[in-house]
Amino acid sequence: MAFLNGFLEQVVFLSVLDFSRRAIVSVAQNDTGRKLRCKISGMDIPAGATARIWASKPGGIIYNDCEVSGNDVTVPLTNQMLAECTRIPAQIMIVYGDGRIIKTNQFSLDVKREVGHTGTESKSESTYLDKILQEQEDKLNAAIADWEAQVKELIESTPTEEIKDDLARVTARVDATEAGLDGLRGEVVSATAAITYNTKNIESKSNKNEVNSIKLNNLIVNGFGTENTNVNFNNFRLDYTNSYKFYPSFRISGTKKNVTLGVETIPVDVYKRYQFGMNIKGIGSPNTFLGYEEYDCDKRLIESPHYYSYALSTTTLSQDLNNGDTIVHLVSTGGWINTTKSYELGLIFWNYKNSLGYQYPAGVYSRNVFTDLYTSENVDKVNNTITLTEPWVHGTISAGTEVSQTKSDGIKYFNYINEPAPSEWTETKWIIDGLQEPHQKSASKFNPATRYVRFILYHNYGNSVDSKTTFVNRVSLVAVNDLEKRMSATESGLDSLRGEVVSATAAIAYNSEKIDRIEIGGRNLFLDTGTEVTTNDYLLRKCIPAGDPLVAGETYTVTICITPAPGMTKTTLCFSGGTAVAHLRVSGTEKQIVSATFTASYSPGREPEVSANYANALFYRYPNDGSVTGDSTVHWVKIEKGNKGTDWTPAPEDTDNRIAALEEAIRKLSGGASLNG
Repeated sequence: MAFLNGFLEQVVFLSVLDFSRRAIVSVAQNDTGRKLRCKISGMDIPAGATARIWASKPGGIIYNDCEVSGNDVTVPLTNQMLAECTRIPAQIMIVYGDGRIIKTNQFSLDVKREVGHTGTESKSESTYLDKILQEQEDKLNAAIADWEAQVKELIESTPTEEIKDDLARVTARVDATEAGLDGLRGEVVSATAAITYNTKNIESKSNKNEVNSIKLNNLIVNGFGTENTNVNFNNFRLDYTNSYKFYPSFRISGTKKNVTLGVETIPVDVYKRYQFGMNIKGIGSPNTFLGYEEYDCDKRLIESPHYYSYALSTTTLSQDLNNGDTIVHLVSTGGWINTTKSYELGLIFWNYKNSLGYQYPAGVYSRNVFTDLYTSENVDKVNNTITLTEPWVHGTISAGTEVSQTKSDGIKYFNYINEPAPSEWTETKWIIDGLQEPHQKSASKFNPATRYVRFILYHNYGNSVDSKTTFVNRVSLVAVNDLEKRMSATESGLDSLRGEVVSATAAIAYNSEKIDRIEIGGRNLFLDTGTEVTTNDYLLRKCIPAGDPLVAGETYTVTICITPAPGMTKTTLCFSGGTAVAHLRVSGTEKQIVSATFTASYSPGREPEVSANYANALFYRYPNDGSVTGDSTVHWVKIEKGNKGTDWTPAPEDTDNRIAALEEAIRKLSGGASLNG
């Protein structure tokens, strides 16, 4: 360590090639008189490159500018970096002038509690984003002040009332433009708020001993590895080298093992809908089972023999069954089946009570299960009796007790049932929703007696010789209510947003040129889309690209506000003069907004490179058989990149054109003088 320019500098060695090392830097809360001098190996940082630090803490993220000198990156420690006493994963990003990014291996800030420190509110911090937003604010204020001064000068210098009236009308248009700019400024604030809000949804904010809530209240503690240990995943190793989608993985290697995806049992409400999700990959194609266990209110394991039975065999005892008896007397044996399987040659009595004294209905749950009691030949369907192979020794069962023939079928498996783990990261999801039928077993429904669950992975199943490896990542269980259903439908959009926050390169760098580009994924890519068009033509609307044509193979979303004519069923979006890429279905004749996500494509020989007209967006009305005779009105159209539609906004070029027209009007009224001097 050394004191330089009034700061204590601590050296940290990082690499852009070797990701196996993970340095730990001990610091204290409020220790802002210290800087980290990160010495970067594995590359020569080019002239003009910048550097930023990304760090993730339970209360938010840090994304700050750093100083670059040669191959040294200096990181000032801020109060927000040091706000929470925990171990914070961090990483340096080298940003080239063209937006490319090189990342170093991760390191950790081990923040120790300061004696007497009263605490700093922990929240996200980004000096980089703050600087960009302030620059845009300054540009807006300067532009508005300049327009106000020039319009005022023109009005005061105009000699005739007629021209003054004209200038007053133009001034009103300037005011309207000014209001639009205020709206854009509001969008900057909204965009910042959206980044902060969604980041907080993604980052962990919950108590370590309670629910770990990384994304939509994840019920599996440490499922994303944010504890920086393998806590709750005791049979796995935490693996940063094989991280995926911003989070480390859990690794298990060796021959066959049955392990839990979370040691702790998870309380559930069987009347709610849940979604399990994780990413998985393997080395050596280990055979895999994926499933879950259910537990009752006393945390006793509910296995399939405790409910899975032959429903049609259900009857009642016609006499008491006592110790020493060799014959079971039933009201009916009509539903009993012949079998040689020992686990089906048994009796399940539906008289089990939990610790609260509740007795479960027949077919739901009972621990009074006894197997391998008799043979099929000893079931007398004439006298409705079963002769036992050994005298009864399990206590008295009263006459009138309901009883069924037993079954068994293992735990509830899903998605991977003795199948090899994929060699590349693959997402897997499973929905559990509702109650299974009595006597039945369903992996997509809960047993009504279930109060806790725990998920199971059978690694390298059936192989006791060859060592193989399985990785899991972002393991989660989410209770999906109405709001969360909508959120889960946009999960990929949130992941994309988190990527923007972490990298903050292309979108915000582009935003620094024009304020309208501060929007997060909401830029309208076509011109003059807000003009209403009313027509009964087959071609309802044509829109021209604001800039470059849509890129074939990339994902876009189209949204249209329309009042359809009676009998109209849909409008189809086409490129290449008639190649359909999206169908937007309408209902009734009321004004409505419909949306669709599509992949851009063009017909061979009819690409925009052949003719610019092939890049035009054409909206056709269906049906086109003469049955639709009324007019349809297209109120507005928006085509934007990504898989989520947003509210209508004009293309930035539309705003530019209106401002240019305004300047031209003022120039003419002022006798040809340019606003720019």
